[in-house]
Amino acid sequence: MNAVQSLDRRTRVLVLACFFLSGATGLVYQGIWFRHLQALFGVTTHALAVVVAAFMGGLAAGSWALGRTADRSARPLRLYGWLELGVAVLAPLVPFVIRGVEALYVALHPHLAGSFVLLSLVRLGLALGTLLVPTFLMGGTLPALVVLLRRDAAARGQSSALHRSLGRLYGLNTLGAVAGTVLVGFVLLAHLGLWRTTAVAALVNLGLGAWCVWRGGRLGPGPAAAARSVSDVTAGSGASDAALLRFAALAFAVSGALSLGYEVAWTRVLAQVIGSST
Repeated sequence: MNAVQSLDRRTRVLVLACFFLSGATGLVYQGIWFRHLQALFGVTTHALAVVVAAFMGGLAAGSWALGRTADRSARPLRLYGWLELGVAVLAPLVPFVIRGVEALYVALHPHLAGSFVLLSLVRLGLALGTLLVPTFLMGGTLPALVVLLRRDAAARGQSSALHRSLGRLYGLNTLGAVAGTVLVGFVLLAHLGLWRTTAVAALVNLGLGAWCVWRGGRLGPGPAAAARSVSDVTAGSGASDAALLRFAALAFAVSGALSLGYEVAWTRVLAQVIGSST
């Protein structure tokens, strides 16, 4: 088994910077895609809920599925780079997919207009199908970097530092998302428009991906772990530990549901004050 190679300080800082920029581009795309789908579904709270659900659903699916791939990867930084390159290629194609979806939606709408439930389900299905692939790849970026930092902490014999590193990683990604939201809402769309803003975000992903693939290839391969699910972990724990893990997972799911519910509700409240704008 190959020894795990620790990251030097400069590489560690650059990896965190990459994830900050990745969070920014993710929310730039969300703003752009919402603008496109808003023209199709209408400027309503229901349309916002559909887009947010489709976006977050893709992230969740990617994180769940690609987390196992990251655990098995000998070079998680390179895996992260390939995911960023995939986003750079696929995200600019979403508007073209939406054009194809538009024809289908227009054909179905007269038959569904009388049923709010069916219309909402069709909107959700179309939005999810449109956004699934790029958001799926975005969802895999966090597990890839978590594996990288976990192995780096083990190589340096500083497992206690892992918790701070993961908190910093997620915090920087979220701050990047805040920056991306502000930029797309107040600067980029106003000055560059939809297409050039998409091109700028894709170029950022392209640069991040290229550097991470190059740098990840120069790092020594680490041991690939067998992928384990939550049920695998709980099966090897005591009854009380297993129950606690299941409760924590459930609580985290409920917390996520409430947080996104607040987002949609607060958006509706703010729309009454500042209007239905990006």
